[in-house]
Amino acid sequence: MLTTRPPRDSGTAGPSFIEHFARFGFAIKGVVYCIIGALAALAPVGLGTRPTGTQGALRTLLEQSIGSLLLSIVAFGFVCFGLFQLVRAVDDPDHVGSGFQGVWRRIGWAANALVQFALASVAIGMLVGLRRAAAIAGDDERQVHDWTAWALAYPPGRWVVAGVGIGILIYGVLQVRRGLIGKLDRRLSFVSASDRRRRWARGVSRFGVAARGIVFGLIGVFLIRAAYDANAHEARGMGGTLRALATEPYGPWLLGTAAMGLIAYGLYDFVLARYRRIT
Repeated sequence: MLTTRPPRDSGTAGPSFIEHFARFGFAIKGVVYCIIGALAALAPVGLGTRPTGTQGALRTLLEQSIGSLLLSIVAFGFVCFGLFQLVRAVDDPDHVGSGFQGVWRRIGWAANALVQFALASVAIGMLVGLRRAAAIAGDDERQVHDWTAWALAYPPGRWVVAGVGIGILIYGVLQVRRGLIGKLDRRLSFVSASDRRRRWARGVSRFGVAARGIVFGLIGVFLIRAAYDANAHEARGMGGTLRALATEPYGPWLLGTAAMGLIAYGLYDFVLARYRRIT
């Protein structure tokens, strides 16, 4: 007797622990981007020190009166989002398939899972006694410079750094295109939202995705320059890229726009946490 396997995604799957992990992970990711954007927005008006990246945002949390508790929650959120990305890569609940594009997307999700686990380990390291090291580093720039210098020390290193930079640049351009004229996450479902909330969510999300794409594109450009000049100090992370914007003509306006864009991307993560269908 032949049996037909039921579809894996009916669009209304009930909550599971992976769904709860995913939604919590999206929310924590949104919190971190909002902190990065807020710190960048405060810098031009003299209310903050300087723009920073993810590790700087974690340090900012740690410096609060209940910093250990906040950082513990964020570390757990990174783990949750990493597990969700790993499930996407292995089990393919999004049905991207095993074709060329599908495989590359799943590899990207697996790589992002490793990034989330690495961020969780950084946060845990700050919690278990590396606060002084975190305060000294304070940003992602040292890691970016160290990695670039290590790669450039080998004969094919310039090509590796340039390749990574080109890949990040292409990713940034695709994100800008997606934010301006493309589709947002295809599993977003605004069925329960009012028309006004739907329009607001889409507008803010598009602005956030495009702005983050520009920042990532600039990170790629800095890596390409570092490879071309064989100079690791020309490489930039997110914090360094934001600080570089501030030194350009109309720098405060450019930095302020980028900051608002990163906050908008954080809000987009909140939208995903609330309205994305997760199976």
